[in-house]
Amino acid sequence: MDVIARRADLGNATLYRHFPTRELLVAAVYRPDIEDLASSALALAARHAPRDALELWVREHFIPVQEQHGFAVVLKDALARAPEVFSVSKKRLTDAAGGLVRAAQHAGVVRQDISPRDILRMAHGIAVASENAPQARERMLTVMFDGLRPAPDRACSLCAMGAASPAASGTRQQPGPSSVGPKPGPMIDGR
Repeated sequence: MDVIARRADLGNATLYRHFPTRELLVAAVYRPDIEDLASSALALAARHAPRDALELWVREHFIPVQEQHGFAVVLKDALARAPEVFSVSKKRLTDAAGGLVRAAQHAGVVRQDISPRDILRMAHGIAVASENAPQARERMLTVMFDGLRPAPDRACSLCAMGAASPAASGTRQQPGPSSVGPKPGPMIDGR
């Protein structure tokens, strides 16, 4: 906190008077970001189809906040130390995501077994894992959103080849010459 006070050109006493703990300072610093995320969720929901609103919110609003230098690490540490300090912000963020997720589920474009916290956790994980790798981030987000589609919309490679889905038939196909790869050709020289 002393470093923050120096950088902000404040006396330590002034900083500690307003923010007696590091967690209170972190909460105050990131509160506007949380409010912006919640406001943007509402605005996107009003202007876009439910799935588009959810995807735009994650890609263009949630991920960039997660990628702010040190945000994820600082916030995770602060949440672990003093979760009660962040309860209002956490609820606000979960409610914002919840509105988008429920609208997409109601429209039938997102799986029913997904919770708003699932979305936040996956997107947070992608942001952290792909720091400094925007191409990887975009691929991972695409995979995430593809996986959020309800079952009938998800591609099934076996179905595309005309076979029944293993899940639909209740059987699990084991890899082997009859199920994977090209059929063996004629033997040469008896081998």
